Amino acid sequence: MDEPLVFPDAIQTLVDIWADPSSARRAFAELNVQVDRLEPAYPVGVFRTLLERTARARFPELPTDDALFEVGRASVEPYSKTALGTAIAAMLRLIGPARALRRIARTLRSTNNYSNAEVTQMGATEFEVTLDLVVSPPYEQGIISAGLTLAGARDVSVQVVKHEETFQGERAVFRVRWA
Repeated sequence: MDEPLVFPDAIQTLVDIWADPSSARRAFAELNVQVDRLEPAYPVGVFRTLLERTARARFPELPTDDALFEVGRASVEPYSKTALGTAIAAMLRLIGPARALRRIARTLRSTNNYSNAEVTQMGATEFEVTLDLVVSPPYEQGIISAGLTLAGARDVSVQVVKHEETFQGERAVFRVRWA
């Protein structure tokens, strides 16, 4: 497998979540990420650190997992305003939540080179989603929740049912339901 990389739109969404863009610039610069001149890709470890810093800065009052979940949810809106994100958001609205979930790997791969997913339908609006090489299960929970809401789902519930280390990295299994 190639080195897991995250693309600039994902980095930019983290910057956009910060309440104070100048604080984001300083925090990201400490990791040699210049937000005004983003590189074509970043190692997933750098992204994970940026994600954790964003969660602490944007949601300091929340426990870490809750803050990471909120960053995941909050990242969908600014991403949907990027060139690629606009097209993906329009497609999600058009195809609805079930079809959107079935194509989650392709959607996530618009922000990285490593996302792999297995989706199993358990009921009309209940699915099990396995993601290989997750950055942070709560972060991915938030992304799935907000993405399904964008696709038209209501009362979305995303629960982590399994999280494990594999020889390739972290893997998480989510139970996803909506009304």
